[in-house]
Amino acid sequence: MLEKLGKKVYGFDSSQLFGELQQVLADKTYLIVMDDVWEMDVEWWTTLCSNFPKRDGKSSCIIITTGNENVANDMGVENSRIHRPDFLNDINSWSLFSKFAFSSNKGICPNPKFEKIGKDIIKKRGGLPLAIKTIEALLAPKIESLASWTQI
Repeated sequence: MLEKLGKKVYGFDSSQLFGELQQVLADKTYLIVMDDVWEMDVEWWTTLCSNFPKRDGKSSCIIITTGNENVANDMGVENSRIHRPDFLNDINSWSLFSKFAFSSNKGICPNPKFEKIGKDIIKKRGGLPLAIKTIEALLAPKIESLASWTQI
């Protein structure tokens, strides 16, 4: 985090890092995003949070993304603040995939064989939009190779 803000912190111990963090954020409104967190050391998290500056009248925010709701619970996130996105149904999953995988053809699959394989692949993604977009990014460049699609 500090290195992204241009700070040289190589060799710092944790107390030096926390001190630097407080100094950098002291007079700022900040948004911190912790993406794709799957495990949480509660003691580390508590120490980290206690070192974020708290100022009256200034709103700052920490956003955590995780596929493990226990991580959010361990962090002390209130249940009402946990966003649980809906899964896409088969039709919307295919629509999302097609929109990008076949963008050169206005989102329409040009070959029924690709459509069958594509729908089978998408079904295995369980309606998760990020998983669908990830597999689309992998397959879209291989639109001419049915063999590449069948290997997934």
